[in-house]
Amino acid sequence: MNNIGAPNVLDRWKNVGELLQDPEHQEVVRKLEEELKEGKSSLGIFRAIGKREKKKHGEMKGSRMVAYLHIPMRYIESKYLSCLTGLTKPDILPMGVGGLGLHDLGMRLNEIWKSV
Repeated sequence: MNNIGAPNVLDRWKNVGELLQDPEHQEVVRKLEEELKEGKSSLGIFRAIGKREKKKHGEMKGSRMVAYLHIPMRYIESKYLSCLTGLTKPDILPMGVGGLGLHDLGMRLNEIWKSV
């Protein structure tokens, strides 16, 4: 988990590391988990921002949109789903697209379609 991940505008923590250092973080996470078990979520709202890509050799790569959840929700997402990331890799699961950028997704889906 990225401890320096950016906050959402409604977060009271500056990053994940600050959440984990908060003595109340376990209670915040526990309450959010209970909400999720009931099919509710006060923090299950994505925030989207534009992000410029790094330049390579002076050439502009462009930009993309990044969507992310509130810090406690990202913590829960990582807690329960991070173990599944490896299973989405194409070399493990033939239909997997994990680790690929959206710009490569179309080519990957085309490869899968041709192989079926």
